Amino acid sequence: AKKTSFAAAAKAAVVASESPSPPAPLQRNISTKLRRRPAPDGHRDSTVGALSGLNEGGEIEDDGARLLVEAQANSQYFRGFLQDIDVLTKALSIVHFDPAETILQEGEPGTWVGLLLSGSLEVIVGGKCLRVMQPGDFVGEMILWFGGVRQGTVRGGAEGGVVGSVLVSELHELSQIQPELTMRFLTAACRQSYASHKLHDSAQF
Repeated sequence: AKKTSFAAAAKAAVVASESPSPPAPLQRNISTKLRRRPAPDGHRDSTVGALSGLNEGGEIEDDGARLLVEAQANSQYFRGFLQDIDVLTKALSIVHFDPAETILQEGEPGTWVGLLLSGSLEVIVGGKCLRVMQPGDFVGEMILWFGGVRQGTVRGGAEGGVVGSVLVSELHELSQIQPELTMRFLTAACRQSYASHKLHDSAQF
């Protein structure tokens, strides 16, 4: 999984905006730094004990793989993906965010979905914090069902953290190669969306 930071993403977005043919409107979020890349290779029948990120001592060396495994242990919705860690590690970009840093801004186009892998995130709607997200929670998943722009703001908690993110367009590509995995991923995201929508009577985050 490729690592980057939101600060680097913002700088890259500013540089891109000064080019003769600027891309889509600037967004201070993950989508400004994500790069198009081939979807993961065909799924390997693997388990946690056979991850390519394991060293000789059986410890997970790849930070993305380790965080994905840890997130599943605590998540209510992101569960049952241990055999898919290799594929998910390749599909997700690992993004570090700072304390109180905004990673989703109300009103901006929704172009990506992710998983909170460490730290916490606050969901802000109407100036109020509706809930605090924990590792294993999906981030921005409601855009998959409603499309359009974000209807809330999401910002980092006191300690900062890490998000594993993927462009919606790349999820479409992944579905062509890994349809069963993609369906389970979307089903898990849908379950969280339904619970959040029912609890807060709100739309896209």
